Amino acid sequence: MRRRWIFLMTLIVVTLAIFFISNQWRIVTYKEVMADMIGEEEVSSISITDWENNREFNSQDKAVIAPFLTGSSNMSLKKRNVNVDVDYMMYIETESGARFDLGIGKNRMTISHAGEFSIIGQNTLYPLFEHADWQSK
Repeated sequence: MRRRWIFLMTLIVVTLAIFFISNQWRIVTYKEVMADMIGEEEVSSISITDWENNREFNSQDKAVIAPFLTGSSNMSLKKRNVNVDVDYMMYIETESGARFDLGIGKNRMTISHAGEFSIIGQNTLYPLFEHADWQSK
């Protein structure tokens, strides 16, 4: 009886450890996801759409683009397999013509080729979208 109890407790501890370790592996930073997506390519332009307010923002200025790509480098993301409601869509184009998209909401985001993520902690990227130099469509 005692051996069975020890075996059961060991099995529970190992199962919980595997669950927590695998759960931690799904946490990445915004910088890591963007680096995996864009790699070493140079971004030539971004275009942001605010569907709800019918406005857009476009830029080819690298100084304007940089905060959208690297300003929130340390923001933690957790991989999720859920549909994400987004407030803004950002379309990224590289010098080679490759295109990527990123949808962002207050607590979640979807990134082309990477999937859906929950934002852990403060969403430091969202204010950049809110205060972009918008133009009506």
